[in-house]
Amino acid sequence: MLDKIPDDTSLEDIQCHIYVCQNVEHGLKDIKDGRTLSQEEIE
Repeated sequence: MLDKIPDDTSLEDIQCHIYVCQNVEHGLKDIKDGRTLSQEEIE
């Protein structure tokens, strides 16, 4: 995987990418497990 990252990528960029991926995965799991709110519930 590291060989696919551009040489000028900062550690901060990598951390941000990991953070975003983890949160997307958590969100998808929440949807699968039925932990969602409707627009009406949010408003």
